[in-house]
Amino acid sequence: MARKPEQGLEGLGGRKKLSETERAFMELIWQHPEGISSQEIYEHFPQARGTKSTILYNISEKGYVENCQQGLHHIYKAAVSREEYEQALLQQE
Repeated sequence: MARKPEQGLEGLGGRKKLSETERAFMELIWQHPEGISSQEIYEHFPQARGTKSTILYNISEKGYVENCQQGLHHIYKAAVSREEYEQALLQQE
């Protein structure tokens, strides 16, 4: 049976919903409104470094974070607040 394509969250311009793991990464990013480095994020999660990089890339592609390179690391800042995300989830139900 074919999977139905995931619907975007209307309240967030059609952005795709975060997976459970992506949400955990976003929770950490939301705690640092000034931005948090990729190195600091990597230290908080047990996955392999490549997996963590992929998760951050996916979050960025979905439009939930903005990032810029600073030296060897990227700095991630939330583009969508926790409140905006939770509100969009409630509207979709």
